[in-house]
Amino acid sequence: MLLTSPVGVWAEPANAPQVLPTETVTLQTAKGPVSFNTMIAADDAARQKGLMFRHKMADHQAMIFDFPEATPVSFWMHNTALGLDIIFIGVDGKITNIAANAKPYDDSPLPSAGPARAVLEIKAGLAKRFGIKVGDRVTDGWIFPK
Repeated sequence: MLLTSPVGVWAEPANAPQVLPTETVTLQTAKGPVSFNTMIAADDAARQKGLMFRHKMADHQAMIFDFPEATPVSFWMHNTALGLDIIFIGVDGKITNIAANAKPYDDSPLPSAGPARAVLEIKAGLAKRFGIKVGDRVTDGWIFPK
């Protein structure tokens, strides 16, 4: 259901999953490259909502949180129905740490191991299944050039 504002502009309800522009993000792993069709959360509002209210996501879908500069960050699973693997990425494009199998609706903080330039969220268990590990490199052509 879409709501209209007084000026006639359509908007998503506050509890609807957000729809964002996408790009391909590739992780270079020891098993070979793994690519995801990735929604880009590039502003404060998109980063704050993240994957909240989403109830399904394909194995090769993801969301990346693009921060304007590298800084320590902490994530939580507030209003997030999907279990996630949260992948923290340093300024050099290398994975610094992974919060694997983050539990739905859990408000416990999941911090980066240092300054993060970006954070990639994928379905829980996929990091292990695809062999994604700390030290692997992320390439995408716009945040982390190949």
